[in-house]
Amino acid sequence: MIRAIFFSTGLFISLCGAILLGVDRLVLNPNVFADTAVSSQGRPWYTHMMYQRTDTISGFTETIFEPPDWVSFALLSIGAVVVLYSIAIPRKSK
Repeated sequence: MIRAIFFSTGLFISLCGAILLGVDRLVLNPNVFADTAVSSQGRPWYTHMMYQRTDTISGFTETIFEPPDWVSFALLSIGAVVVLYSIAIPRKSK
């Protein structure tokens, strides 16, 4: 059971990293990320990778997430290590 949990977690992290390889920016709905996780400075922890842009025609404010280039490679490598660790866990003997 533990092997399956580690394997699926590592696979999920690796797939998120693979998806971010082809993504330059993500446009998010501003209502999705409410300011619930606030850091000690009073700002959300993810604001250094996000900014807001207001459309001049419709007046709609959209939040744009631009991940740095290293994030995709970091997620791929962390996920690969977790998958390899799940394979290395010894099976439970009966």
